[in-house]
Amino acid sequence: MRYLDFSVISARAARLLGLALAALVLGGVRPVAAFPPAPHHLLHGIVRDSFGNPINVRGTKLILQTPTGTQIAAEIIPGIEPGLNYRLQVPMDSGMTPNLYQPGVLKPAAPFRLWVLIGTTTNLPIEMVADYSHLGQPGETTRMDLTTGVDANHDGLPDDWERLINPDISKVNPNALAPNGMTYLQAYYAGIYSFDITNGLALSLVQVSNQVPTLQFTLVPGRTYTIQTSSDLKNWLPTSFRIPAEGLDAALRSSYLADKVQQLQVEVPSTGSQAALGYYRLMLLQ
Repeated sequence: MRYLDFSVISARAARLLGLALAALVLGGVRPVAAFPPAPHHLLHGIVRDSFGNPINVRGTKLILQTPTGTQIAAEIIPGIEPGLNYRLQVPMDSGMTPNLYQPGVLKPAAPFRLWVLIGTTTNLPIEMVADYSHLGQPGETTRMDLTTGVDANHDGLPDDWERLINPDISKVNPNALAPNGMTYLQAYYAGIYSFDITNGLALSLVQVSNQVPTLQFTLVPGRTYTIQTSSDLKNWLPTSFRIPAEGLDAALRSSYLADKVQQLQVEVPSTGSQAALGYYRLMLLQ
C-alpha cells in the first residue's frame, strides 16, 4: 500500500489532487477533507486578579482577538491542571497572518489582544509573562501568565496589592526583599504576605515515624503546591505525598490545590522510586 506524504507534496501535485477530488465529487463519492491543516497552538497558564489570587469567578473568560476581528475564547477553570486555570486553543486559520495556512498562528511581532471578561467587565492584563520562542508553532504549547488590575508605576505589581504593603506604592520594589526573605514579586505570587509578613513559602518537619517524615506548610487559596526531594541539595526530583487527615487509605498525590488558608500536614512515604528520608523543598506551581 502506498501513502501520500502531504508534508512534501508539490504545488503541481496538489492541483492534480484537487482535480481528482473534484472528479470524485462529480461521480457521487464524497471525499474526506483534512481540516484543520495542522494541530492547534495551545496557550495556557494562570490569570490572577489584582491581589495575586488565581481568578476563580464562575463564567470568567479569557478572550484573544486577532487583527481580523476573530475572537477565540476560553473559560477560566480553577485547577484545570496543576498550576493552570485556563487553556486556549488557537487554530491555524485564526486570521493571525495574511496567509491563513502558513506555519504559524501567532508570531512575536504579530498584533493580537488578550483580555479577561468577568461578567460584563473587561479587564486588560497589566502583564503577560511568556516564553515566546515557540509562539504560534502548530502543535506547540506556550505558557502565558496574566495579571489583571492597575499598575500606575509600571513595575509589574498591581497597585491594589502594593497598597497592602505601603500606601506609597513607589516604595514597594518588586525585586526588594520582604521581611519574610522573599522578594515582593515572589510574595505576590505566593499570596502569603498579606496573612503574615514574616511567613514565606516555608516547609517544616513535624516528626519522623518509622522513617516516614511528616511535613507542614501554609496553604493560600488558589495556589497549587508540590514537594521535591534531593539527596545532595543539587539535584531535585518531584516526590509523591499523602495527607494523613484524609484517612489511612489516603491516595498518593503529586500536587495539592488549596481552597482555603490553613496549615497542611503531609507524609512522604518510601516507594519503589523514592526514599522516605532526604532533603525536601516546597514548590509553588505558577
